[in-house]
Amino acid sequence: MHYFKPIEEDDPGLAAVLRGIMWLLFVPLLLGIYGGWLFQAIELPMTGIGGRIITLVAPSVYFLVLAPTLLFYTGPISFLVIWCAGLVICTWLWLISQSGWKVRAISLLPLALLLMAPIAVTGMYEPAPLSTPGLRSGGEVAWLTRPRGSLGLAIRRARFELGTYQYDDEFKLHGWSDDGRLYYSSFGPFGRRTLWVYDPAAGERAWRTGSLPEGFQPATEVSQLNLRHPSSRLRQRQPVGRGETSWNPRVIEESVSADGAMRALVINDASVLHYEVVVVRRIDP
Repeated sequence: MHYFKPIEEDDPGLAAVLRGIMWLLFVPLLLGIYGGWLFQAIELPMTGIGGRIITLVAPSVYFLVLAPTLLFYTGPISFLVIWCAGLVICTWLWLISQSGWKVRAISLLPLALLLMAPIAVTGMYEPAPLSTPGLRSGGEVAWLTRPRGSLGLAIRRARFELGTYQYDDEFKLHGWSDDGRLYYSSFGPFGRRTLWVYDPAAGERAWRTGSLPEGFQPATEVSQLNLRHPSSRLRQRQPVGRGETSWNPRVIEESVSADGAMRALVINDASVLHYEVVVVRRIDP
């Protein structure tokens, strides 16, 4: 219990410094978790003098909120790592830098908000269903890129509402192998690339793999059906004045299995730079 003994009486100066550090941590941590949601939930007046002030101040405030938010909402793992580290440090500082219940009660609220963050996020950002534009009815859809768990789905929704999809992965199909497995790659920011394999007989989840099988040739051709988003990292650059300029946010790529029973698709959301990989299994009547 020595490490949790308040040091206020023994060294008031050090206690004050530690309290300052605690509050400096609380601000970016809570802004990163709740700031974006509050910024969108509060309906700010946009008329009169108040509206003019908000118009001038809002971009700066939004930047201060967005910077820590981008760290938290990169993905479930980054969220939990940053949250755990922040919670442990803030709890330790809360225990040793203060004495007396009144002083601790003041800083208990931000600590409680930090503690309940993973549960609060799933309530603030309700997961959205898979957008499947251009898919024909009459088949079962396996959503290969679906985030795991309620926290992953909530973070995906948060990225949509915060407009940070430009940091999401894009996907490119390599096609189906002769033994009925689908191979595709994800391309993240800063050149990060991951190869994935999906076996319909093993469930509805894909898993990482090191490389394509030796001598891999797709059983059927991978079809390019539409252009990618104009800001896509994978879109081929066209010479000025040449090539197609339209962008149809529907099915981007398609690969049909050798037996024709399954279609792998890369689909693009109709409004943002966001891609998903789905497999449609044909249901015979």
